[in-house]
Amino acid sequence: MVTHVGCISYVHETSTAPRDLLYRYGEDHHPLNLFRQNRWDLEEEFESLINNGDDDHLGRYILPSCR
Repeated sequence: MVTHVGCISYVHETSTAPRDLLYRYGEDHHPLNLFRQNRWDLEEEFESLINNGDDDHLGRYILPSCR
């Protein structure tokens, strides 16, 4: 994910694993379809984590339900 501050852009490491998508949204669909259906919600959650500085000790941003 890229955050823009003024004229500077920061690239942040964000990721979600297929098992995390299945855990969050159920196992009735393929993980890629789950990502496509929920990508904007996931992006908003990651954006909130980044804005709050909620990264782990390696600088990664992980959704709370995936920890």
